[in-house]
Amino acid sequence: MANEFKPIKANDDDVISFNDHTYKFGKFDQALRQSLNKEVANQILREIRNRQIKIIKDNHTFINGSLFTEGIECEMISTEKKGWTKGKLRLKVTLEFCSDESEIKEPPSPLDEIRKSLQN
Repeated sequence: MANEFKPIKANDDDVISFNDHTYKFGKFDQALRQSLNKEVANQILREIRNRQIKIIKDNHTFINGSLFTEGIECEMISTEKKGWTKGKLRLKVTLEFCSDESEIKEPPSPLDEIRKSLQN
């Protein structure tokens, strides 16, 4: 089976389980979002800077939590457009799920119509 991870489309009251621990999805999602704070953004930006990528704003190295919230100012040039485009870059974390169960549905049996008519 191929690993086909897909973004989770869950309601806050859906339940997620890790071993013997279960949580409502809303609580888990909130904890994750609260964890993506200024310190995590700072660590990511430090790691980027350690790889010789410098993110500069007002002659200072730009480090705060806005990487996950309102984004950081930048310019981008694309092969599909002419010239530079000003905008913001934001890092988004997405939870994805890959089911162990096969989603292959059995084809309908030719006898299904006969069974249906006998029930009526």
